[in-house]
Amino acid sequence: APAGEGLGMAAFSRTSWRNRSAYYDVYVRDEYATRDCLRAAYELTVAFGFDELNLYRSTVRVSSDATDVHSVLIDLGAQREAVLRQHAMRDGTPEDLFVFGILRRDFAGERVP
Repeated sequence: APAGEGLGMAAFSRTSWRNRSAYYDVYVRDEYATRDCLRAAYELTVAFGFDELNLYRSTVRVSSDATDVHSVLIDLGAQREAVLRQHAMRDGTPEDLFVFGILRRDFAGERVP
């Protein structure tokens, strides 16, 4: 990306410090959404949650048609846990979201140094 231009963003929400769990979202701009970039974005986000926030579990909701993201999450150790039927609207059309969960012990990504 050109200097000063972001590739995307990530955010944690619904954090439960008592249960050491949180939801997270990762957004990568379409022009940078290659499999390698998606893997790096999700891997760094999940690693940050485990290593810096001391989470035990992270959860993400992903569009049902984002198959590249599904395979990245599975490669990192996440499991598809649920389908939220017609949970989101895209261009006025309802779409399903998949819920993926990943536990600290199952995380197969690189750790934050």
